[in-house]
Amino acid sequence: MKKPNLTNRTADRIYRMITESGEYEVGSRMPTEAQLTQMLGVSRTTLREAMRILSAKGIVRIRPGSGTYVTMKPDEISYGDVLGSIQELDSVWTTLQNLFELRFALVPLAAKLACRRGTDDELEELCAAIDAIIALLTADFAAAYRDGRYRDAVLAFHRRLSAATHNQALERLLNDIHAAYVSAVTESAINKALTLDSEPILLNYRTLRSALRSRMPQSVYHAAMIGIMLNEESAGVDLSECL
Repeated sequence: MKKPNLTNRTADRIYRMITESGEYEVGSRMPTEAQLTQMLGVSRTTLREAMRILSAKGIVRIRPGSGTYVTMKPDEISYGDVLGSIQELDSVWTTLQNLFELRFALVPLAAKLACRRGTDDELEELCAAIDAIIALLTADFAAAYRDGRYRDAVLAFHRRLSAATHNQALERLLNDIHAAYVSAVTESAINKALTLDSEPILLNYRTLRSALRSRMPQSVYHAAMIGIMLNEESAGVDLSECL
């Protein structure tokens, strides 16, 4: 098993701060970015990427302009040590191709299950999460993509989506997949995404929101599939063999 990189080691150190110090309960605010970079001896870029990994796993929530907050009780983090999980993801899910194929298979299914099983409140929260994404797409998309706000909004939507399936195994698997995806996205993929037209993505999110509100599982399934394919275009991944 290969040695985890600095971002993954930083994610593990923050994870241990939360689970072993006894200082952090659900809703607790983590130290500021400046404090954490000094405490951990890492750059802001490394810290932000580590926080996004933990956010993707549902351990913390990043609130722009406010801070980072613990969202899961330390004694409820039962899927295992984050470092072990990240090491496994690094060794098995080594390419965006693998990750996109997994997302293509599982996210549309999760969307259909959420549409069928989610409570009215959960679907409203999903639609609110889509509204947040749409707001970023219709403002300065490039800036939101570059500074991570767009990615954080999409991850927040996917966490709510997987939770609304009411399938804990699928929820945990998807959270791990999205954590690995955050870790695997390269700077070149980000640069390519910034050159794309955001209008098709915007239209697809509006379609998805409408289908969720109308509880149309098949329409939700297809919108989620198209969403993955649009995202695939931004990363230069070929999913033709999955069709």
